[in-house]
Amino acid sequence: MKMSQVEMVLGPVLEDWWWKPQLATKALKNLATNGFPRTACQVLELLRRRNIGPTILQYNAAIHASSKRGYWMTAFSILDSMRINLVMPDLTSCNSAMSGANWQMAWQLFRRLPALDLLPDNFAFNSLLAALKVLRQWQLALFFLQVGLIFLGS
Repeated sequence: MKMSQVEMVLGPVLEDWWWKPQLATKALKNLATNGFPRTACQVLELLRRRNIGPTILQYNAAIHASSKRGYWMTAFSILDSMRINLVMPDLTSCNSAMSGANWQMAWQLFRRLPALDLLPDNFAFNSLLAALKVLRQWQLALFFLQVGLIFLGS
């Protein structure tokens, strides 16, 4: 879908989204969940252009749904656009992106958490372990499990 088409379709509801941002959040989640992550990115851009968002919740909804559907590159693209648009990713943003990513991307983001003033939590370590499980990297997974147990004090 072209950006002009997105603007035409959403034009009538944008004012409602200004007053009820949860409607935009729900729409973004539905778009990404139903296999339209590119359109979700366009909606985020439209919200930014019209100065009605996007909020961190809207970014997170699009990241989570994209990642869950296997569109991890789109999830990382949305994560990058947050910083460009001066919305600082939170741990939910990062964890959602890592949850569907391949091992290398999950590891890169995991390593960037301290630079974002974020500390990894159980979910961050679990995302890393899940990526390693897919690759059958058991020794590396065991190492991160031990680090996680020490780091998280479990």
